[in-house]
Amino acid sequence: MLANIGNIDFKDNSEAIACFICIIAMSFFYSISEGISMGMIPML
Repeated sequence: MLANIGNIDFKDNSEAIACFICIIAMSFFYSISEGISMGMIPML
């Protein structure tokens, strides 16, 4: 699952920040759905 981190475009800040928040939230909340929802908030 962590191998896909290499496919993230870190030059695009909006994508990089959202992905970083998703990864961190999933590990803190122990929930994939909450991590994805936290990562979608900056995209709004």
